[in-house]
Amino acid sequence: RLRGQILDGDGPGRYRAEIQGLGPRRVAGPEGLLTGAPVLVVVRPEELMLGAKGFRATIVDVAFLGAQRTVRLHADAIGHLVATTAGATDAPERGAELYLDFDETQAWAVPA
Repeated sequence: RLRGQILDGDGPGRYRAEIQGLGPRRVAGPEGLLTGAPVLVVVRPEELMLGAKGFRATIVDVAFLGAQRTVRLHADAIGHLVATTAGATDAPERGAELYLDFDETQAWAVPA
């Protein structure tokens, strides 16, 4: 859950939101959110992408859960996060720094 504020509409049920620590991003949400409205932007753990772009985060812990890994992270810009990755990928190491991002089509804003 990321704190944000609606900047403006971007089509039916679509918005531009200023996400605290990340800047402006496009998000979906219920129709009728007003410019300036505070929102929580929700992104499911399996939709967070670990990679070479996005915002910087540090791996705090990795838990192996069969076919998946749960990766706990800390990003200075937004705080603590949890991502889920496939177990077949290379195991991220505790303390490693990486970049984290999400597909804007997977972000959903709800009134805060």
